[in-house]
Parts: sequence; structure tokens; C-alpha cells
Amino acid sequence: MSLQMVYGRAGTGKTEYCFQEIKKYIKNTNKIYMITPEQFSYMQEKRLLDSLDTNAVLNAEVITFNRMLDKIKTEVGGIYENLITKSARAMLMYNIMQENKEKFTFLNKSDENIDLALKTITEFKKHNVGIEDIEKNISEVEDINLKLKLSDMLQVYKAYEKALSKKFIDEDDKLTRLSKLITESTLFDNSLVFVDEFAGFTAQEYEILKQIMKKARKVIITSCMDEKKVEDIFRPNKQVVDKIINLAKETNIEIEKPVILENNYRFKSKELAHIEKNIYANKYQKYEENPKNLYLFLANNPYSEIEHVAKQIIKLVRDKHYEYRDIAIITKDIDSISSIAKAVFGKYEIPVYMDEKDELSGSIAVKYILSILDIFSKNWSAESVLNYAKLGFSNLEKTEIYKLENYVKKWGIRGSKWFKEDFKFGENLEELNVIRKNIVEPLLIFKEKLNKQKTVEQIAKQICLFLEENNFYDKLNEKISALEEAGELKLASNYKQSMESLIAILDEMVLLFPDSPMSFEKFKEIFQIGLKSKELGSIPQTLDEVLLGDVDRTRSHKVKACFIIGVNDGVFPSINKNEGFFNDKDRDNLKILGTELAKGTNEMLYDEEFNIYKALTTAEEKLYLSYTSQNLDGASLRASSIIIKIKKMFPKLKEESDVTKVTTEISVQESTFNELLYNLRQYKDGEKIDKVWFEVFNWYEKNPKWKEKLRKSIRRTNS
Repeated sequence: MSLQMVYGRAGTGKTEYCFQEIKKYIKNTNKIYMITPEQFSYMQEKRLLDSLDTNAVLNAEVITFNRMLDKIKTEVGGIYENLITKSARAMLMYNIMQENKEKFTFLNKSDENIDLALKTITEFKKHNVGIEDIEKNISEVEDINLKLKLSDMLQVYKAYEKALSKKFIDEDDKLTRLSKLITESTLFDNSLVFVDEFAGFTAQEYEILKQIMKKARKVIITSCMDEKKVEDIFRPNKQVVDKIINLAKETNIEIEKPVILENNYRFKSKELAHIEKNIYANKYQKYEENPKNLYLFLANNPYSEIEHVAKQIIKLVRDKHYEYRDIAIITKDIDSISSIAKAVFGKYEIPVYMDEKDELSGSIAVKYILSILDIFSKNWSAESVLNYAKLGFSNLEKTEIYKLENYVKKWGIRGSKWFKEDFKFGENLEELNVIRKNIVEPLLIFKEKLNKQKTVEQIAKQICLFLEENNFYDKLNEKISALEEAGELKLASNYKQSMESLIAILDEMVLLFPDSPMSFEKFKEIFQIGLKSKELGSIPQTLDEVLLGDVDRTRSHKVKACFIIGVNDGVFPSINKNEGFFNDKDRDNLKILGTELAKGTNEMLYDEEFNIYKALTTAEEKLYLSYTSQNLDGASLRASSIIIKIKKMFPKLKEESDVTKVTTEISVQESTFNELLYNLRQYKDGEKIDKVWFEVFNWYEKNPKWKEKLRKSIRRTNS
């Protein structure tokens, strides 16, 4: 039983070292495991298959902590049913906070505080802080505000654990259970275990590693750091390493001489190697040559920034013969630019996989169920009934719905006027009443079944019956098929996932509050809380796509070129003021009392700097950095300290910009056509344009698809 650390900076081949070691030992070792974070598992499995013979793969396996739990449960038993999901946790917490709101000092039942309370409980569990620890802290702490905060969380924690103890297992308890189950399992007995790509571990994960070290023949753990000179950027990693070594010493595990990897194999260009060595060095060296693989762009706004990226990608694919999967785009705020990115990359016909989660609340299936609940919670308001009709699941044509809408607005139809009797005023009454009945009658049947006191189970059951009786599933499947035929595969996938998630949330509500009496209004409130916590995942639609991801979450596969966008002051790195429920002072006070929680904002700055370091060292050949002079609202922005340092490190680096001069380029047909029109207008106004645009003009003039469109556009320009 031994532990060996593998140290190396970014690009020194730590993961490759692991695979080479696996290859070396595979024939003489029956059990080899590589433990990796969830987001790396697919890439590592692919690399494992590529590096080993087919038969040898049977003895080696890539495993995550979650997959480890599944394997061990199968071996030793202890099958835990009703694992509480993120959405069920949110619904349960909403109910707890609503019932206890008068008792809290700092918490109330707002959506933000529901999320805050859940995150704090997760923090407690990941750091092995129990109810007894909080009670002890309350009795010992002197800070009155911290005492009150702890008292709020103690009440929430107790109520939450009491509710779970009856029926559920919390996802945050899984790893605690796993560390106990490992002691009963033979999974890691006499095995060779590699732990790779982790930047840090929680208290639960440290305990798991400790138990694995007791069982395995040898554990090899990689760490991204320079063992010889620990710069600030590697400080968090050094703390992790120290903790792992201390765990090994506590359990009398032999600590072997570390492997130190010094040669850099990733970077094919001198500029990128120079950035890796110097960007966070205490004394950096200047790069005195003209950089050929480092590019800097100042954009007027986020839209022109992403359009510039699209043009560069077209060039790389067309001129340098890159594949789209050879390219990654990294941002600090994917949510703010995702809609622009979809529009721009669609225009340039660039396939992009966005590493983002879509909210379930925007799904058409969700809107349909909410519209049903809205009708009854809002007492048949005109807006709620018309919203229900417009979602496309009734048997009505759009023209019929528009006729109904005009009538309803004209005659003020609301409440019982929808169903008490036929419409009696105006024209086309026979047609309008047929339309009205088509909408109203199924809803009245639904309501009739729930006329007495309603429970959560009864409402959920009737919603499912209503969907079935009104052919909702068939109609949704028709929409999915139409989307798939139109090539809208991601949206089709979202439709499928949304329906599965909806039914899951209804099932969870029944499990959480089976016999609880509930109004339509409260049912809708809790249902919506569940929806907000449910996300729709996505997978790449093709093998050849550009990856667009977030610097803090996304981990790229092997790429040749990387675009880092939005490198502005306050964004790269961000001004992190979100301390959580407990602020930095609270965390320090609790640490003195022996309760160590997650990192405070100061320590998180090191983590963020390390994520930026990883982003800057992602590519093998080319790095593109860009920032904007203003945001989407027109407010002025400054360059990040990263940009300022890059300029100092590369004094001969030339910055391009579209702030003072618009550049036009030839790319794909649609965007090049617009660029051509811009150049033609410039030429008409007496400006000089590049001769290539006359050749482009001739190409569109001779192309049957574009000829007439070009002539119409010229006529409009000349008029």
C-alpha cells in the first residue's frame, strides 16, 4: 500500500503519464481504476480505449465517484431508493421555509433564500458538519449575528433531515455513505488506482481517498503544480497535496518518491509556451519576437466580438484545414452571450456545442401544464385561457383562436362567463361557441374531478389523466418529429427531456406531500420551484463541433486553437462578492471553533486565477484573446489585467480592432453577401475598396441563387 504524487505544470503530460503507466502494468494487474471528475469521464474513457488493446481494456476502467458508488452498492448491497433530486430538494425546502418563516432572523421563503439554504446544507454535508456540530458552535460562538445565522440554519437543517429520514436519501449524503461502504467492499483490494484531473477535494472525497489508500496496492494522484517553485497560482493545489500526504501518514501508507514532469509536450508554438511559464510568474520574461500564434482583438461590443471569432474560425477551417472540434471558445459568462452566439454562429454556418444547461421552465410542455393550473388559480382570467389555447395542443386552428381572442377582448369575457352559458352577443356566435366548448369542456371535466378538498396526489393524478385523455403525448411527439425532420435536434431533445422531467417532478411532489391538502395556487407555486431547479442537459449533436464553454466549468478536450472572449476588467478575473450565507468573517470564526467550511472569497480568488491559467494553456497552437469597449447596454468597459500583462509580455503584439475601422472579410455565402453590400455602399460613396470585392460581385452575379437578390439589393441602395 503506497501513495505516489505526480507533479507537473500545464502541458507536461500528467494524464499521458497515467495512461502509459496503465499500459505498462495492465498485463500483470487485474484491477486498474482511473478516478476522474464527471466532466472528464467521457474523454478519459475514449483515451483509455485508444491507448490499450481491446482485451486489455477489460482490466482497466475509468470511474467517477458516482459510478464507484453504483458498483459498490451492487457488490455489498444497501440499495438506496428514492434518492432526492435537486428539484425535490428545492420543493421540500420551499415547504420547510414557508412553515417556519416566522422563526427565522436572516432567512425567508424567497427563491434566493431557498437556494441559499440548500447550498449551505450541501456545504455542511460536503465538509462533514452535522447538526451536533452546529449546536456546539451556537453554544460557543460570541458573534451575535453568526449565532443567529447558525440558529436559522439549525432549524432548517433539522426540519430537512427529519423530512428526509422518512423516505429519501439526500444526494449530498451519497459520498459519506460511499466512504463507509468501501470498507466492506473488495473493489479496490490490491488494485492500482490513478486519480487525475482534480483541482481539489471536499472533506467527503478526502475520506473516500483515505479508504481507497488503505485497500489499494498503489494510488497515484496527479497535481498541476511546479513542485520546485510553488507560485501563487499553484497555492491551492499545494494545499491539496499537503492534505493528501497527511492522510497517507495518518494511515501509515508508504509515500513513494514523487514523479516530477518538467518537459512540456502540449505547446506547438513558442508563444503559448511563453504564456504558460510567465503569465503568473513573479518576474516575467518578455517575448521579443513578433508573435505569430497569439492574437489580440478589441471589439466594439459583444456582438462584433463574436462575429470576429466566427470569421477567424472560418479562416482556420478553410485555410489551415482545422476541424471544428480542434477549436474551443471560452468565456466567463456564457449565459449573457449564448443568444448572440447562437445567432452569429448560425449565420456563419459554424456547428457549435454550448456547454450550458437549459432551464426546464421555458419548455412548451411546462407552459402547457402551468397554463392549466393558471386557469384555476386565476379564476378563468381571459389571459390564462387564451395562453392555454395558443400553445398548440388543442384541436383549433390559429385563425379560430384569433377570432376567439378578438371576441373575448371586445366583450370582456372572464370568470364564469367562459362556461356558465353560451356567448350571446355579437356575430358568428355559433362558430365562437364551438371554439369555446372545445377549450372549456375538457377543463371543466378536470375541475369536476377535483371539486372536493384536493390533495397533491389527486391533483398530480388528474393532470396526468388530462394529458392522456386530450392526446397531449401524441401531439408533443408530432412536434418532436417535425423538429427532427427540420434538423432542430437540440430542441427536439429538449422537448423529450422536458416531458420526462415534468412527470418526474409530479412524482416527486406525490412522494414529498402525498396526502397534503393543497390549493391549485400553492400546487403551482411548489411545482414552479421544482421546475426552476430542473435543468435540461445536452450532448454534442455531431462529432465535429466547436466547443463553447464557461471558464469555471468547462474542461476542453485536446484543441489546436482557443478563443478566450470577454477578457474585460471585473470579468477576467471576476469581482467575486458572493460570500454565501456565511461571510468570510463567519467562516474564520467557525474555523477557530473547529468547523471548517468551503473556501471564502479570498481563497476562491486563487481558484479563479487557476481556472484562467488552465484556459490560457488549453490550446496547442493558437490563442486568440478579445475584449470589448462597451457592453450590450452601451456602458464603457476596460481591458482586464490579463490583457495588460499580455501586452507587456509581448511588446510586439499588434492589437486589431473594429472600434474605429470596420473590416470586411470573405467567409460563408450569407455573411459575405452582406459584407459585399457594405463594400458596394462604400464604393458608391467614393471610398476605395479592395479589388477582391469586384470578383465577389461577379460570383454572386453569375450564381442563379443570388443573382436576383443581388440586383434587388442594389436597386434599394441606389433608390
